[in-house]
Amino acid sequence: MNLIVLMLFFTTSFSTNSSSFYEAFESKSLSQIELTLAELETSTQKDATTLLAYKGALLTKKASFAKTPMQKLKLFKQGATTLNQAIEKNPNNAEFRFLRLVIQENAPAILGYHKNKTEDKAVIIKYYKSQPTALRNYIKKYTAQSKILKSSDL
Repeated sequence: MNLIVLMLFFTTSFSTNSSSFYEAFESKSLSQIELTLAELETSTQKDATTLLAYKGALLTKKASFAKTPMQKLKLFKQGATTLNQAIEKNPNNAEFRFLRLVIQENAPAILGYHKNKTEDKAVIIKYYKSQPTALRNYIKKYTAQSKILKSSDL
């Protein structure tokens, strides 16, 4: 009985917290990104590593809104480093690998942030079926635009 309650809680928390994260991650709104970053700072719903991954991903996204190239680079590097720290702590986490794959596919080549696409794809494929439905839906949706990850891979 306790396992069922715990699973239900995890699924509900994933859907609620992750959906606002993914809305910000997909958005073109600096204010939405900043609001979600602030929410992550005060959140007690997710484990620290997930918060780290979400923060890193949003910082890389926020970099596109910076005014100067130096600010863009600084924010992007900070976000990439933060996301990579989360992946180092949990290397088999398909969600973290998915976030990094999305960023690597969409980051300008000049940033040199593209070296982990193959390994990230492999982790995503390996653990895809064991992910919560909401995350599987985000991944599946992304395959329509990805050059690396295809729906047939899943």
